[in-house]
Amino acid sequence: MHGPDEPAGRTVIELNFLDAPAQQRKFWLVCENGGVDVCLKPPGYEVDLTVTTSVRTLAETWRGLRPIGPEIRGGRLRLEGAAKLRRAFPSWLQLSAFASIERPTS
Repeated sequence: MHGPDEPAGRTVIELNFLDAPAQQRKFWLVCENGGVDVCLKPPGYEVDLTVTTSVRTLAETWRGLRPIGPEIRGGRLRLEGAAKLRRAFPSWLQLSAFASIERPTS
């Protein structure tokens, strides 16, 4: 998580993947001092933002195949937490290097 909207201090993001096996459904990102740690178990800090979606939706959004705004508005990518964190989340989701590649239309 990097960018102008990155909050100061520590921010904990919980990712809930609705379509993953139960034991692999939750991950946590602990963002602090410009670095991000991925945790497979609760990190022991209060969660600031919860992201609930499918693995495919997040992957395709990150790859630039799905614009994030319509995914949020359509409820396919749900954000729970303080309004300023929900608004800032799209800028934190640094798109893949492949996101800018134009894809052929069928």
